[in-house]
Amino acid sequence: MSLPPGVTLEVGDNAPEVSARDCDGLAWNLSAELDRAALLLVFFRGNWCFLSRRALAALRAAGSLFEERGCRLAAVSVEPPEKLIELRKRLKLKFCLLTDPKLELARAFGLPIERRFDCPFPAVFVLAPDGEVLFRHLGRTGRDWPDWQLVARVLVPVEGGPTLA
Repeated sequence: MSLPPGVTLEVGDNAPEVSARDCDGLAWNLSAELDRAALLLVFFRGNWCFLSRRALAALRAAGSLFEERGCRLAAVSVEPPEKLIELRKRLKLKFCLLTDPKLELARAFGLPIERRFDCPFPAVFVLAPDGEVLFRHLGRTGRDWPDWQLVARVLVPVEGGPTLA
């Protein structure tokens, strides 16, 4: 289910029930992921965008900060699986890469779409195991990414998953 145009999830809202395929063709379901742990969900332009590659490389470097706080990672792009596999190898990414060619996930989260590239602007959501949005960052340009260490620092480990500090 998508949000109405112009409406984006806010902190405190519940994430929509969504599913997708990862770059290896495996089914991925948000509620099943949240049954396992909290989730950092990142929307990025794609392998072609050096700004996205830089942000994902920085996320890879900061990934342990999220894992220590009980938070899993997943990243979403409109690109086809083969491009995401190339990106995973190039950047040595260990987290899940999801393909969203029809912008279904982006629309479900109410993300604005860049007309020039037909993809969402960078966006980041931290979701609690119950699906509550704990943190969100909506980029206004391709350069507008949060500082991963600052995002991780707002999370404190608690039984059942992180909450905001």
